[in-house]
Amino acid sequence: VGAELRFATREEVLEEEAFQEAVGAGHMRQWFKLWRAYQMMEAFERSDGIQFDLVLKARSDIEFKQPFDLTDFPELMVARVLYSSMDMAFFCSRAVARTLLADVTAALLNRSGDERRVFPLDYGKLLRSSSG
Repeated sequence: VGAELRFATREEVLEEEAFQEAVGAGHMRQWFKLWRAYQMMEAFERSDGIQFDLVLKARSDIEFKQPFDLTDFPELMVARVLYSSMDMAFFCSRAVARTLLADVTAALLNRSGDERRVFPLDYGKLLRSSSG
């Protein structure tokens, strides 16, 4: 499989910055970039007339020491599962990737201004220690 290096255009950077401003959090840019990568994958599929069966997302600072053995992931092609290791990597079927990523930026933009809906953790409860 070949790879293609592509740099963001100035317009794409401005779109990403506008997204960050709208959602009000710099760390949310990773979702914008993931959505953009997903769009690029779909464009490649359309131009080549193929569709990938599986999607692997990995941070650029992660190195896999050996090839994946798909027998270690038997549910990938028959169930809606996602194998993940925090934000470092995830591995899923094409259908699961579509569900997760096709509209992720729109979903986040629709929730902007309501941080409890975007990230509904109650830190007070989560970090509360037992008293006694």
